[in-house]
Amino acid sequence: MHTLDYLRVIVDPHTDAADEALSNIINVPNRYISRKILADITTFGELRNIHLYDALKQMPVTLRISDIHQELTGFLDPLIADAGNLEPSATIALLRDVLDIDRHVTEDEIPNPDDMKIANLNQLQLAATKFRDIKTFLAHADTF
Repeated sequence: MHTLDYLRVIVDPHTDAADEALSNIINVPNRYISRKILADITTFGELRNIHLYDALKQMPVTLRISDIHQELTGFLDPLIADAGNLEPSATIALLRDVLDIDRHVTEDEIPNPDDMKIANLNQLQLAATKFRDIKTFLAHADTF
């Protein structure tokens, strides 16, 4: 689920799990990232022995990635900096609102609250209210 992948990057972008999560979400919502661009970012990181998020931030900004860099890192950097203080449920709500995740998962212009995917997001957000921090919530979510 993309929402959990965003949380994985937010809680610690310097892990292999965050690398995998970032490659899953780099195009969610659609940012028109080709596999070639993602491969270029990945190669840049591998050559420097850094994680994918750091590679995205450090890679020389070209026209191909300038919008990605500004939009994605501009959104994630403040969340990453404050990850220890973020409540999981509020963060999920923010992701759903800012990234319009509900519309993305249903591909409907106006998401129907009865849609199973929306119901799953609602349940995820409700379950997250039981946890104080994202790291603990992810540890619990990853057991399922």
